Amino acid sequence: GSKNYGIYAAGTATNLGDINFGSGVGNVGMYSISGGRAINGSSTINSVIRVSASDKANKLFGIGMAAGYTDDNGVVHQIGTVENYGTIKVEKDNGIGMYATGRGSKAINRGNIELSGKNTTGMYLDNNAIGENYGTIKTVPNP
Repeated sequence: GSKNYGIYAAGTATNLGDINFGSGVGNVGMYSISGGRAINGSSTINSVIRVSASDKANKLFGIGMAAGYTDDNGVVHQIGTVENYGTIKVEKDNGIGMYATGRGSKAINRGNIELSGKNTTGMYLDNNAIGENYGTIKTVPNP
């Protein structure tokens, strides 16, 4: 399917399993709004998120983890925090591992982001969002 959310959280949500959006277009593995916090994995559990393809022309982006919402005029409507301890696999073209938008939103990587599709992005920060990388972002062979 397309345009799906694996976990959509306005509070605190933790994924300790796997989210496989390897097919479809414009899917988001975990999404955090309303000041919430979405966490993938833990220090002992390596949860995996597989990112779907993107359709840039129609603004449908495959994203592993996303925080906040900013409209087309740059107005911030929602903020959130996403934190990765596991692995995010960005295997499809134009996919994004972690995305945060708006002042007050954060994307924190403590795990692995693996890029193998064309024109992929490990962490994308927009509209004064904050990003912190303590883990690894690397290119890997396409499966």
